[in-house]
Amino acid sequence: MTVTHHPDASTLMSFASGTLPAALAAAVAGHLSLCPVCRREARLLDAIGAATLRELPGAPLERSPPDPRELPAPDTAPEVSTGPADGEVPFPLRKIIGPRLDDRTWRFQAPGIYQHLIRFPNPSDGILRLIKASPGAAIPEHGHQGTELTLVLRGAYRDRLGAFHRGDMADLDDAVDHTPIADPGAGCICLVASEARPVFRGLLPRLLRPFLRA
Repeated sequence: MTVTHHPDASTLMSFASGTLPAALAAAVAGHLSLCPVCRREARLLDAIGAATLRELPGAPLERSPPDPRELPAPDTAPEVSTGPADGEVPFPLRKIIGPRLDDRTWRFQAPGIYQHLIRFPNPSDGILRLIKASPGAAIPEHGHQGTELTLVLRGAYRDRLGAFHRGDMADLDDAVDHTPIADPGAGCICLVASEARPVFRGLLPRLLRPFLRA
């Protein structure tokens, strides 16, 4: 597998600094597990951030730190799943998706398009969903309100930006409109993380939008 599409450098910097919303951070973590190039860059950014912090001058605490003996006991660490043999779901995503994409419950969105919503407790966490597109199915033309990250987990799709295969990530903002079309032979399943709902351009998608809510 060769990954050819990557998140922007600014997205990786935000991920390394811990400032991405939870949904977007989950998508980036999934990409990093599949992309050695971005893993190396993320490690470098972590090292740069740590070095920068070491150079900052210290500041006195407003109050004394708590006694460690008075802190609550940490939660028991969850059991680590080895996941499926083929590793279809990247390890960082298995806790929220599960080990198998085919075990998800899919909700009809449009002809040939289905979704599985992954809920977060706070609106500020962003929106995270799995999108499954049947072979040759197209997601209607749409734009974005803020950042949208799309990670291909199975199959492939194509739009005006090129062809995206497993491990590839599309890092888009509100300046980009597109119409993703699933691979005619295999279709695709993608993890889509966004700051807000997409903005559909065509008349029919706009008419259907009230019925396609998560």
